[in-house]
Amino acid sequence: MSTAGLLVCNQLSAATGARLEAHPAHPRVITRTEPEAPWELPEGTEVLVTRGNPAWARAPEAAPAAFAGLKWIQVMSAGLDFYPDWLLRACPVSTGRGLTAHQIADYVIAALLRRAKPLDAVALRRGDEGQHRLGTLTGTRLGLVGYGAIGGQIAARARAFGMEIRVLRRREAAPEAGVSFVTEIEALTGWADHLVLAAPLTAATRGLLSRARLMACRPGLHLVNIARGELLDQEALIGALETGTLSYATLDVTVPEPLPKGHPLLAHPKVLVTPHVAWSGLDLEEALWPRLAEGLSAVATGGTPPYLSADLGY
Repeated sequence: MSTAGLLVCNQLSAATGARLEAHPAHPRVITRTEPEAPWELPEGTEVLVTRGNPAWARAPEAAPAAFAGLKWIQVMSAGLDFYPDWLLRACPVSTGRGLTAHQIADYVIAALLRRAKPLDAVALRRGDEGQHRLGTLTGTRLGLVGYGAIGGQIAARARAFGMEIRVLRRREAAPEAGVSFVTEIEALTGWADHLVLAAPLTAATRGLLSRARLMACRPGLHLVNIARGELLDQEALIGALETGTLSYATLDVTVPEPLPKGHPLLAHPKVLVTPHVAWSGLDLEEALWPRLAEGLSAVATGGTPPYLSADLGY
């Protein structure tokens, strides 16, 4: 392995910086955790390790000169909409896609069960001897918009509950037991009992669930968004809930994040808003380390790092 000593700018934690320093490629590591200007790199930086720091929203319109010398960028997030376009064109970019798929899939199933089995609502209180009926997931219809690592894990869990599953996937997909694929979102919105948005935010998916599509949903549909708030028209969502076209919305992502105090979604009786926590449940930096180490080994020897961002289709 080369001992040239790649210069790595680490914007994660000091612990990740120490691990990088101990890597067999013998990199030179400069650690700057949560920098106010993450695009300002030490002179000669060849590898950037960064995360979805809110400061990226203030990035300059053009790439700083230091980015011309980069050989590789590793981001911790699965999505890339945090970053300026020029960062994605600077050099190969590896993502954290799939790292939190299990945790997000668990969140989705919890949201579905919360609607089918509202145990808190039917719990017996003092003096309450009544009988209450609960619903079921078995035999209900699940629509998935997007079928990457997250969508695949959601489907695996949904199959165990005996749900019917349809997936919107624009790219060609191999046949899969228990899953049918469609190419138009209307094949989901007019059919599903539960609709889950799990696609990346791209030019093709921004505003995908428009006012017209929301109003044409199957009456009583439950919407779950664990992708990005920009995939749907939030104002139209409130209208669809008021008319009964949608029975409920579970939103882990919104526009903006967080919603301002007093926003109508926060107090709406048919909406649950959580603070972008579906991914949580593991140490993300710990989970990222094996692919970060693998990528550094590849770049140090002139190879191709894994988990590149070239294809953001769904």
